[in-house]
Amino acid sequence: MANRFRKNIISFQKPTPDKVIRFENDGRTFGALYQAEGWLIEHGYHYGSLCVPSLFIAAQKGEYTLPQKIYNMDKEDKVLIDAVICSRDYREGSVEVWLLK
Repeated sequence: MANRFRKNIISFQKPTPDKVIRFENDGRTFGALYQAEGWLIEHGYHYGSLCVPSLFIAAQKGEYTLPQKIYNMDKEDKVLIDAVICSRDYREGSVEVWLLK
């Protein structure tokens, strides 16, 4: 099963520092993720679902029209992503929002 996921994982190049917003964990489980999701909603973005083993959650400005899980996306979907939420430890770690456009 791991091989099936590996070939469908989409990765992104980290943008310049002015397009990265970082959220530190506030002591709650998934606290930084909740802060990042709140920031996205305040700024007019909507986002898909967290999916393991990907490090990314896709976001679009306005209505979200992409597959919920990033591993279900193809190359055509990837170009429609406006931002991503990323972390190596969503549960307890910090989270970044990368603005891609």
